[in-house]
Amino acid sequence: MNAPWDNLYLRHEGMYSLTTTGACGTTLGAVQNNDPTPDLADLSLGKNEDKIYVALRGPYPLTIAHAAAGSCPGLGIITLSSNKKSGELTNVLPTMIMNGDSTKNLSDPHGAIVRQKFS
Repeated sequence: MNAPWDNLYLRHEGMYSLTTTGACGTTLGAVQNNDPTPDLADLSLGKNEDKIYVALRGPYPLTIAHAAAGSCPGLGIITLSSNKKSGELTNVLPTMIMNGDSTKNLSDPHGAIVRQKFS
């Protein structure tokens, strides 16, 4: 079996907008509005293969202090164009882990994995 990088038809290279649709809002404590910050992503495995699923970071990085703090933690869904060379963030499924006094959303996803359902 060939490694995935040998199959050029599986590659999705191009521009993917995360801010044009406004799908990312602002979670409690975020410094900026509509500032999705991606981490690890995965491609859909369905018939259309037209989506990228990406973990979106939260405003309070829990691992170490760094610049990867976003405004809408959760699972971002990027819908690709028909030629798969562009796409945009169309949905965000938010995640929420509130601190003790419910003033900060501490959710900070780091990865998304797509699993194929076999019939």
